[in-house]
Amino acid sequence: MSYSLDGEEYKEAFTINAKAGRWVGVKNGVFCNHDTTVNGGGYAEVDYVRYE
Repeated sequence: MSYSLDGEEYKEAFTINAKAGRWVGVKNGVFCNHDTTVNGGGYAEVDYVRYE
């Protein structure tokens, strides 16, 4: 999985190694996280997702 902030330069976020067994597919999600506030609010804006 990779991401881009400008649509041109992509950075790898993580890799997934699928193997036989109980694999049922990838479940994607978008979330935001911060270290400065406990139980505080936040948001993420996503305007485009492409699956290849």
